[in-house]
Order: sequence, then structure tokens, then C-alpha cells
Amino acid sequence: MNSHFRDTRKIDPARGACLGDGTPNDPDRVEIGPTRLAFDEWREAGLALPDLPALRRYRWERLT
Repeated sequence: MNSHFRDTRKIDPARGACLGDGTPNDPDRVEIGPTRLAFDEWREAGLALPDLPALRRYRWERLT
């Protein structure tokens, strides 16, 4: 009984190890890109993902 659920759970395990832009599906990180809500809305609307690395780089430059 030494294994804990918190060590293996994921917010959305159905998405696999990576999100749509290739970044890790890791719920324990700071996200400066779109939220999961935005990803869901884009998927429901049938929209293609924007250039997420460029979007994150732009936001990171504004923060630092």
C-alpha cells in the first residue's frame, strides 16, 4: 500500500502523454499558453491549433 494515486493520475489521461502541440500532458506545470478550456473550444469548433511555441514565446517575453 505504498503507491499513491496522486503519483500516477493525470488531468486528462485520454489525451496521452502529449497535448496537441507536442508539449507534455503534465498537470504539474505552469502554463503560459492557452488553457485546457481554449483547447477544448478549438477542438469543438474544428479549428486548427495556432503556432503554440510562438504564442508561448511571445507571452514569456512579455512576462520576463
